Amino acid sequence: MNRTKVDDRSGARAGLGLKGQDSALVTVYYTWIHDNLAPDREARWLAQLSAEKRETIKRLRLVKGRAASLLGLQLLKHGMRANGCAEFDLAAVHFPRDGKPRCDAPHCDACVDFNITHSRELVACALASAGAVGIDTEKIREIDLNAFGRFLDTSEYAQLAGDHRRFFELWTQKEAVVKAHGDGGIANLRAVRIDQDRGTLGSKTWSLRAVNIHPDYVTFVATGADTSVQTTYVELADT
Repeated sequence: MNRTKVDDRSGARAGLGLKGQDSALVTVYYTWIHDNLAPDREARWLAQLSAEKRETIKRLRLVKGRAASLLGLQLLKHGMRANGCAEFDLAAVHFPRDGKPRCDAPHCDACVDFNITHSRELVACALASAGAVGIDTEKIREIDLNAFGRFLDTSEYAQLAGDHRRFFELWTQKEAVVKAHGDGGIANLRAVRIDQDRGTLGSKTWSLRAVNIHPDYVTFVATGADTSVQTTYVELADT
């Protein structure tokens, strides 16, 4: 695991060059929500977004929810700039209602596919050197498994046997596939078939990789081909 400390007001950083890798690589940048964002920092980060996305986040009722969304986008900015897109601007990210967010930065050849996830205190952003990527994370906790039965087929539900960790492993695998696929959202979860380290949705099969960030969390990445995964902890310093 790599670690880096970032002043969120600083400019471009040295490029990691995800594009041009000899083999496919996914970099997962992650951070933790320690406290609510200071009002001036929240305002500064909101100002970096498109007007539509800014209003969407401002409508979130929970302060922690706003913090998670903004931290995820700051991880994206850091990752894109570290990848060589020195002029990457969060206002260039589009958020379709029924599709996957995408980067539309014609001045930046280094833009790559990305996906963001958060659960409780953990926020993560995955960037892929080639092809599409989906990532999902969940904190392992006690839940009513019966409430989620409609997202699993009969055999999947039977295999859980009340095991919450196994449920979240299956859930994050399915969610990562749906997010990599980029269409249909949570309605597609039941249609995803998991077979060991593969997930199939429709005619497309995705490679699944576990990402070990913290023992209390389950995280999976889905990509179109077998991929190496590296993790980088990012501390967004407010200095």
